[in-house]
Amino acid sequence: MKETEWMMRIWDWASENSIPNSVIPRSEDRLLQIKKLSIGLYPGPQFQNNGKVELNTKIKNIPKELGYLTNLQELEIRSGS
Repeated sequence: MKETEWMMRIWDWASENSIPNSVIPRSEDRLLQIKKLSIGLYPGPQFQNNGKVELNTKIKNIPKELGYLTNLQELEIRSGS
């Protein structure tokens, strides 16, 4: 898969789920720099905690293409009611 193809899939997923640029950057360089990402599968506010970007939203799936983010060291997926 071409590098831009998997990035486009991440960006499309982020747009479809109203995930802002500050969480999933829409530029190649910034996307590749993501080290920590926390996604909550329930409604709530977005916030940053110790450099970790957190977003709470109603997301039904997580794209496998996040696995191509080679600098990503921590991916937290939480669910709640």
